[in-house]
Amino acid sequence: MKLLMDAEKTLMTQDQALIPIYHYSNQDMIDTSKWGGWYPNPIGFHAPKFLYKK
Repeated sequence: MKLLMDAEKTLMTQDQALIPIYHYSNQDMIDTSKWGGWYPNPIGFHAPKFLYKK
């Protein structure tokens, strides 16, 4: 854990830019006029137990 904490401190305190190498993208293809219980969320996970047919 100490090694990871030192690595994080080095990464955050040096003058360098951090560029994310991956960005989540979602294609939410759902007809909300036919399905209920679906709401957008940051991680794009929708538990099937909350979805229902209108």
